[in-house]
Amino acid sequence: MTDVDFAPVTKVLSPKKIIKLREKKKLEVRLPSGIWTNCTKCVASYVEDMLESENYHLFRKTPKKG
Repeated sequence: MTDVDFAPVTKVLSPKKIIKLREKKKLEVRLPSGIWTNCTKCVASYVEDMLESENYHLFRKTPKKG
């Protein structure tokens, strides 16, 4: 079908963990469409707005492939 990921969050990350994963480029954010995407591919202002609004459930660690 498609390789787009719509899976729900299994663990809500803390703000410190989100910042740490973002620096390591291992953070994904959920877009309004429900698709997960790498934060580096997303508009920076969207990520900042979600952090400021404390929407931590919209972030996850990039899943390992394989």
